[in-house]
This record gives sequence, structure tokens and C-alpha cells, in this order.
Amino acid sequence: MKKTVLFPVLIVSILLALLMSCNRPTAGTPTITVIPRDTGQRAFPERWVTVSELVELMQQDNVVVVDFSEQPNQVIPGAIWIARDSLYRDFEGNVFDIEIKEVHEAVLGAHGIDNSTTVITYCDNNSLWGTRIAWNLLAYGHKDVRILEGGTRAWLAAGGTVGNTPAAPRPARTYVGRTNVSNVRADFRDVMNAHLSPDWVILDVRTQGEWDAGRIPSAIPFRYPDDFLDLSTGMHFPRLYYEDLFRDIPRDAKIIVHCSGGTRTSMVYFILIDIMGWPQRVLNYNGSWPNWVWAGGPVER
Repeated sequence: MKKTVLFPVLIVSILLALLMSCNRPTAGTPTITVIPRDTGQRAFPERWVTVSELVELMQQDNVVVVDFSEQPNQVIPGAIWIARDSLYRDFEGNVFDIEIKEVHEAVLGAHGIDNSTTVITYCDNNSLWGTRIAWNLLAYGHKDVRILEGGTRAWLAAGGTVGNTPAAPRPARTYVGRTNVSNVRADFRDVMNAHLSPDWVILDVRTQGEWDAGRIPSAIPFRYPDDFLDLSTGMHFPRLYYEDLFRDIPRDAKIIVHCSGGTRTSMVYFILIDIMGWPQRVLNYNGSWPNWVWAGGPVER
């Protein structure tokens, strides 16, 4: 009698173990240390995911994690890699100008991404370039794009492993971009008008050396990464820190952010939008300083 009872119990135990193994993270993370961060006061905390949230999200069928590092040398297991030069072009002085919509559609679709995909981006530089491809996705109307806060550094700090072989993309899908560029990007004419308008503020987030070499008149200097990230961890500061950082900028001002190629500006763009919830319009001048000089904009020294 005991054998009769034990046998089905053993079968159920085996089935449960198999089921649990199917739901385990496939990202090479036997133990993930939860590193707390301040999210309670963020305007839109869902944009930035933690390592533990990433592990959970990677188990969903419609999630694609994109490594946007320069080279796929420290790829999170399960993430695909997209080459940066596939999404940028040399145009009007800017070597990192955003590619046209049709190119984005082709690249994303070829990597198994369609309009309904949840895309999580990161890179090996505190997710700086992760913010750039995330901004590209917003420019072409993608609805669900998120960023791993701290990038590869945060992943490793939490006990995750990395490799140099990206995951193979899913089968190709059809991606249809929606032109949203004018809602997130400033061009030369926008910046030219803004630097003469009291309604706009231009933030320059380049280095001190870049600033000293020449700047857009009326621009206000901030320094990336020092002013924007906790350099000891690569993570963001609490929202109150940014409120104090931008305390001299009126909350009714519209903002254009520029650097030297539209990448540092992407990080600051998301800080203003997602962490601070800036109430007015925020635009990324992705042509930035090279385009300003190429187009003959006035330079102050």
C-alpha cells in the first residue's frame, strides 16, 4: 500500500521540478543580488529596469533584450547584439545621425523585432548607448522600450555572467515604423530659433574642454557623466538630486539637449522625461555640435 501511495507522489514531484526548471531564468544567473534603487519618486519608473526585473522579463516570449555595445564582448546570455553602424549615417556633419525610417524597419525586423515587442536595451557603458537606441525606437514610434539601468556593470555587480556570443535573433518579423521624430528631436532650425527664444533652454552636456573650445550662445553647461550618474555604481541619483541640479531652470521652459553626437543627450533626455517628468517639451538635438558647426550656427567662446 505504501508503494502505491509513494509512486504517484514521486511522479508529481518530478513533474513539479521539471515545471520549475522551465521557468528559471535562461540568462546565466544562478543567483541575482537585488541592488535597490530609488524608483518611488520617479515620474515613469517602468522605463528603467533593474537586473532582477530583467531576469523576470526575459522569461516572456515577446521580450527582446538588445546589447548595443560597440562590440559583443560582454553580452548578457539571451541578449541579441545590433551593430551601431546599422542604425546611423553620416549626414550634414553628424556621423551618428539617425537613419531613415525604412532602414530602421529593415534592421529591427531582421532581428526578430516587431511593433508589439517589448525591447530592453543596454550597453557596457552604464547603458549610455542603450539610451541612444531606445531614443531611436521612440523616434519611430515604438510603444514599449525599456533600459537596463547601469547596463552590463549592474548585471555583473548583481552576480550575472556575460559572454562574447550573442543570442541568435528570432525569425525575421515585419516592423512598421511610425514617424515620431519631430516629437523627440530638434534640428538645426529648431536650435537656431530656441537660442533666441525666452521660452526655450538649451542644455550643453559635453565636457569642459568641449565647452571651452566653442559653444552655442545662451546654452547652459552641465557635464556628463559627472552631473548625471553616480560614478561609483553607474546608476542614477534620486529624483530630488535632479530637481536640485535643474533648480535654476524654470519648470515652464521647453528644453533642447545637445552634446557632440546625440548619445549623451539621449541619457539626459530620459532623465528629464522619465525621472523628473519634465512638464514641458524636451527634444534631443541629435545632430548636436557637429551639425551646428556644419550648418554655420553662431559660436561663442
